[in-house]
Amino acid sequence: MSGTIELSEFAVLARDLRVFAAFDASGDGSLDAAELLPALAHLGLVASAEVAARVLAAWDEDNSESIDLAEFSSLVSDIRVFMERYA
Repeated sequence: MSGTIELSEFAVLARDLRVFAAFDASGDGSLDAAELLPALAHLGLVASAEVAARVLAAWDEDNSESIDLAEFSSLVSDIRVFMERYA
C-alpha cells in the first residue's frame, strides 16, 4: 500500500460516493435495506426487498443493519467483478 490514491482510484470513489449519496434518503451516511433496494436497481440488479435485506446482511461488515460508504464501495466493486466475469 503506497499511502497515496491514484487518479483512477479517486474517480471510482467519487462515483461510488455520488451513487451512495443519491440513495441515502435519510442523510445519515448509511443505506438501510429500503434505501439499498433502489440503489441495487440503479446498478442494474433486479431485486426484491428480501434480496436487498440479504445483500445488506452479506456486506454489512460491522453488523450495523445498514451499509456505510466503505461497505457500499465494496459491494459495487464485487458487483462489477461479477458482471464482467459472467455477463
